[in-house]
Amino acid sequence: MISPTSTQSKPMQFRFTPYEIPLKTPFNTAAGTVTVREGVLLELRFDATGIRHRAEAAPLPGFSRETIGHVLDRLHRDQEIITQFFRSPTKESAATFLQSYQALPSLAFALSALLWQIELHSLEAASGETVHPTEQIQINAVAGLLSPDALLHHLTQKYRQGFRVFKCKVGLHPQELADTLHTFVRIHRDVLFRLDANRSWPVDHLEAYSSLFSELPVQYIEEPAAIDRPEQLEKVLGRCKLPVALDESIQSPDQLERFARSDAARSVAAWIIKPTLFGDLYALRTLLDQYHLSERTVFTSSFETGVGRALIGWLAAHYGSANFAHGLDTGDLFSEELEKLPGGPLLRYSDCLNLIRPPDFRWQDRDLFFMSRTGIYTWTDLDMFSKTLLRWLAAEKIDLNRPMLLSAQGSDEMLLLMAACYRSRIAMLIIPPETPWNTMRERIATLPEPTRPQAGFIETEEREKALDHGVALDKDSVLGITSMLTRSDLHSFLSSSPDHPEWVPSVQESHQNTLACIMFTSGSAGTPKAIPILRSQIESAAHAAAPFMKPDPGCMSHLMLPLYHIGGSSILFRSLIYETPILLQLAGSTQTESEGARRTPDLAETARILQHNPLIQITSMVPTQLMRLLRDHDLQVHPSMKTILLGGGPVNRDLMDLIGKKQGESGLEAAHEVVLPVRFSFGMTETAAMILSGTLMDQPSDGPWLQVHPPNEAEIRPWVLQLEPESESHQPEKNTGKVVREEESLRDGGSEEGSREPEEGLLWVRGPQVVPQMDEGQIFDSDGWFCTGDIATRRGNWFRIEMKREDRIVTGGKNVDPREVENRLREIGWIRDVVVIGVPDPEWGQKVIAFVVADGVGVGVDVGVGSLNRDGNVEAQVDENLSRDGNARREIGEIIKASLRGKLEAYKIPKQCILLDKIPRTALQKVKRADLLALWESNYSDLG
Repeated sequence: MISPTSTQSKPMQFRFTPYEIPLKTPFNTAAGTVTVREGVLLELRFDATGIRHRAEAAPLPGFSRETIGHVLDRLHRDQEIITQFFRSPTKESAATFLQSYQALPSLAFALSALLWQIELHSLEAASGETVHPTEQIQINAVAGLLSPDALLHHLTQKYRQGFRVFKCKVGLHPQELADTLHTFVRIHRDVLFRLDANRSWPVDHLEAYSSLFSELPVQYIEEPAAIDRPEQLEKVLGRCKLPVALDESIQSPDQLERFARSDAARSVAAWIIKPTLFGDLYALRTLLDQYHLSERTVFTSSFETGVGRALIGWLAAHYGSANFAHGLDTGDLFSEELEKLPGGPLLRYSDCLNLIRPPDFRWQDRDLFFMSRTGIYTWTDLDMFSKTLLRWLAAEKIDLNRPMLLSAQGSDEMLLLMAACYRSRIAMLIIPPETPWNTMRERIATLPEPTRPQAGFIETEEREKALDHGVALDKDSVLGITSMLTRSDLHSFLSSSPDHPEWVPSVQESHQNTLACIMFTSGSAGTPKAIPILRSQIESAAHAAAPFMKPDPGCMSHLMLPLYHIGGSSILFRSLIYETPILLQLAGSTQTESEGARRTPDLAETARILQHNPLIQITSMVPTQLMRLLRDHDLQVHPSMKTILLGGGPVNRDLMDLIGKKQGESGLEAAHEVVLPVRFSFGMTETAAMILSGTLMDQPSDGPWLQVHPPNEAEIRPWVLQLEPESESHQPEKNTGKVVREEESLRDGGSEEGSREPEEGLLWVRGPQVVPQMDEGQIFDSDGWFCTGDIATRRGNWFRIEMKREDRIVTGGKNVDPREVENRLREIGWIRDVVVIGVPDPEWGQKVIAFVVADGVGVGVDVGVGSLNRDGNVEAQVDENLSRDGNARREIGEIIKASLRGKLEAYKIPKQCILLDKIPRTALQKVKRADLLALWESNYSDLG
């Protein structure tokens, strides 16, 4: 079996850890109601190699012969015996050792699994090759006893996840179940069913009950009646109109052998093995080989955690049927998971190994591309995925010179697809998934015909609803899409079938000006604009930013921003350019499906990641996220963290105060000892992410101040927009940026230029990462300078972004900075959130309006009430009694004036205050000012 030296056994540790996990929904068994799942994780650790082998023992109440108490008692008693055995296992000692635990099948299963892992590892070490029976294991979905409507909904949700085989419990109403499955099949014709009657059908009713399902695509029914002896099996086979599988009758080696050697064995459709209930895997392997049962063997879970299910998946890959799906879709039953095994209809063998045989420091594996809560992927996986994608495009006769349409929330599949497109030089048209279908069609129609897509991957809420109701997606053709990828397609791209030739379609060699992607601006100030981004821009942006962030070679980046925005995609592109790994934090990964949960990462999880994962040195977030991390989760970061990139919105005084407070609490006075390595940044879609940045070390009290990333340039011009200088002799002062030493930072006065009076105006930029001029909607001068539309202040080599030009309010000829008014309003105790805008006024040109979110409405400040619709846009729900009550309006005015008197000049005090339940923001938390203006114009402009 295995030699003593092959374990590299000294030193070796054996340890076990009990667990108790609450279930989402309790279930009843013969032993009573089960509300928590109890078990124990076993681990062997070989210190010389860093290799670990893991297994799980989890007796199932009401089904197992033993309890978790029996298992723990035996482990405590035999810990030294088990340790000594695994230090020098032999074939002879193994048989005796495992036999001594057969009375505790779940423990026998776990110990034999550890031994088998050592054996396989020994074979791999001797041959130099990985024992890799199959990359993918098919998984069936599970449906319990549900009402017809609930069952249809559940099956549809699982179908959308890619499942095509469904195991359904048969209750006391088989006719009702048959009718429901017939309804489902009329919509989805590519499915298979398995039925589980739990021995509940009387033998006399077998023919009648089974006939109800005879017209359905049923693979088999598991023991419809009691089968304890081979003679009973023959009777059931003779009366049942469906193929029959054995399950409860074969839960031990003796039972399996009794049925396997019977004459009726050849008529059994499938042999269902639950390893936790069966026990010794070596006894199982012997019987499967002896009676040639593997081609009909289905392995299934007994509600184990991710480790236990990974172990069963690993076992199914070696000794299960490749023609049947296996029963491992039980992770949803837990309220939480100790360690998550990726779900879905296809389970990867490598994902199983990652849980049961994780080497120490595995994240430093140079082949690691990215990891998430649902999977681990290597650069080899990406290469395989990319080649298969190219073959698929060729088979679909897609023009490779056209971009591929991508519109989906962040996911493993979306990241892989974007990475494959970039590496394969296939352009992408990236549209946020919350975009309504008609709007998506309009945006595509505005593009030049050669840049309109033929293929795509779309997972929008609108499209998922259509799938949920079985609606034919003929709208794809309206978008001009001839070939649509599904999540199941993308799963299959991760395994290269031996039938596939190595031929890959040729793609023209890339040159720097090749289109990488087309992205849309956020639209926070109006209609989103399509921005073509070149590969040269992306590479220039990555190279320009690298000297400022100073990551260690091979360090990991944390990605929590949406992939369909430039802030998130730039992290991916930087990883592809420098071949560094990513930790992808999926939006809504641990949240309930509340409003916005699908679009927002769980910040409690973010805080844990940044504090405890020392391999992450770079993360990127928006100011709102950092504010909540500091305020609600007391963010601490590990000492190796190099950069927290902060961009995508204004940094208000409250956030600067929180950052300063965190620095002060640390007791670190020296400039180089920064407890939060925040790098404030400015960038936009047109600059392929950030183009200016600055750190905490550079900031005086009136920051944040930023410097441009060379070789890009930045300058300030008068903020009354002029396309050309007034005279040919006008030469605006430019700043090409440099990486300054700490002693040259803005905090310490900088260069000679740093002592000059600051100047304010419009920020213009120029350089290799700036988008080339595409249409008249973008402001360029004849020298290639691009107007960002932002007002900034310059002090020497440093710039402070003040606001967008259109955000500044001019009332009666006087300038109002909305941020100043917002900061003062936030000092009012009952105001939780506020946005100030300027609206047209016939007398003053503009007047100041405040939109307020209050902690309560009992303060008598209601003027009008607005709310957000499901797309995050404003819908007016005006309270006529309050909003049009002059006394109420005067009351709010007096409250605001009384609070701000002496703090703001009179012309800066808002003339109207409109209560909202939520400020409309984009996915990157930018305020949708255009929506607020539209709300005012339609509902409040006549209120004075």
